[in-house]
Amino acid sequence: MGDLVVIVDPEGIERRYVASILAGEGHDITQVQSPIQGIVAAMRQGDARAVMVLAEETDPVSIDDCIRVIRRLTGMPLLVIGRDSSLELDSLHSGADDYIPRPFSASGLIARVRMLSRRAGGLAGPEQAGSAPPPGSAPPHGSQQERGRP
Repeated sequence: MGDLVVIVDPEGIERRYVASILAGEGHDITQVQSPIQGIVAAMRQGDARAVMVLAEETDPVSIDDCIRVIRRLTGMPLLVIGRDSSLELDSLHSGADDYIPRPFSASGLIARVRMLSRRAGGLAGPEQAGSAPPPGSAPPHGSQQERGRP
């Protein structure tokens, strides 16, 4: 079982496209049309191992208001996919963890979701932050062990 990704987008084609990319990477996917449905899905899952991908189109409520409500009700990482790069800073200031403008590359989307999942403590791959290096590997450059300290 992979990390849960809740995809919120009123446009079915876009939602299915994002879902297919992330499902191909082993994520469990929940697709919903509205931010309210996304919040309900997030609260059912809890904050563990979940990332929300939110489309910028959240009519009739503004994207900023949606982000603020999501932040009050859940701590899951939030990636906004947008068409208007002028709203990127507003989204980040409102509490989004990251913003990716359309059109985006599949590899860019995957990398952002993986990073947010790692931050949330998910299982997004062997490069997970805080994982121990393989036995016999050299310590990281600049580490205390490398400088001769235990």
